[in-house]
Amino acid sequence: MRAHAMLWTYKPRKDGTCNIKIYVGFEGDKKYFKTKFHVLPSEFDDIKGEVKRNHPNHMRINAAIGEEKKRILDHLMNSGENLRTIEKVKKESFIDFLVTQRDEIKNGFTSLRPTTARNYTSLITRINQYRDSRKLKDLFFKDIDMNFYKDFQQFLHEDCNCGIVGFGKHIKIIKTVMRNAEDLGLHKNDTYKSRLFKRHRGKTSNKIYLTEDEIQAISALDLSFDPGLDRERDRFLVSYYFLMRYEDSRKIKAENFFKKSGRNYIKYKQEKTECECIIPVKTEVWEILQRRNFDLDSGSNPQSNRDIKTICAMAKIDQITKQGDQSAPKWKFVTTHTARRSAATNLALQNVNIKIIGDLGGWTDIRTLRIYLRASGLDSALVAKDLEFFN
Repeated sequence: MRAHAMLWTYKPRKDGTCNIKIYVGFEGDKKYFKTKFHVLPSEFDDIKGEVKRNHPNHMRINAAIGEEKKRILDHLMNSGENLRTIEKVKKESFIDFLVTQRDEIKNGFTSLRPTTARNYTSLITRINQYRDSRKLKDLFFKDIDMNFYKDFQQFLHEDCNCGIVGFGKHIKIIKTVMRNAEDLGLHKNDTYKSRLFKRHRGKTSNKIYLTEDEIQAISALDLSFDPGLDRERDRFLVSYYFLMRYEDSRKIKAENFFKKSGRNYIKYKQEKTECECIIPVKTEVWEILQRRNFDLDSGSNPQSNRDIKTICAMAKIDQITKQGDQSAPKWKFVTTHTARRSAATNLALQNVNIKIIGDLGGWTDIRTLRIYLRASGLDSALVAKDLEFFN
């Protein structure tokens, strides 16, 4: 069995470019699989079966074609199908198209940020788990109906402990992928357009934040007995004092820092929004960074979420709290993102100008920031009690 990329020069386009196809020979049969890539004959190496260096996107195209060849060969080896059926399956497979969409985003072929591919990867994992749990051979475009919608939601809830917000994020991607596939003429199933096939956003108005006293309780913990927890506590504190997202905290490097008038500052570009932020560095944070050699990149977000819950439980952040429709000890609701939310809220409670908070945390829309802040009416009243107006 072999797969080889070739340039289909028999039907060039008006601009002279030709489609790159993948030739596969298997069990005495052969097939040519069309790809989405077109290049000029002078930009393709027929012997190597790859795009030459004179094409500006040669690395991305060659990587994508390599992944497609691997996918086809893996499918043939594992499915027992022949070449006459694999192309039909590929065209009808929601999962295959979902993977293709993810790879296009990851390789920079769309207007979406490459980091968005992580959300697609998460959905691919859950969809494959769902397929296996339901003993399905594949999941096709025609299968994306209301029965799937309800069953997938039940699967996520019962088997994956996934809440309504997580389900909503998956449904958002499913609707996008179905729309893209329909635009390409791959299916005529419009169930995903139904008002019932909707993304539930869940309740977010009462997400928790940590008070300054609770942050200090976390900082004061002796975690020397567990290097993993100790490292995660440090990363959480750095994220808090830099109003930083989890992924940005993992990318901190020594070259992000500079000194002005005897004070250290961090200057970095946010991965999600590409907004540039400059923040003064607290002495405690500088000591953490020096101790960690300016390297906080380890583990994964799910593991970090589990670790920070453990840390908060050890710090006795266990007041019964309500978030959404759930009531539980507060530590159960803490995630890595709680650091950023808590910092913004505590700054607001110290009467810091909201424009300054927005600049520090990279919020360009102040209205979004106002919704993001999580102080309760009582929190605000306790701050206001010492104002001259009330005395």
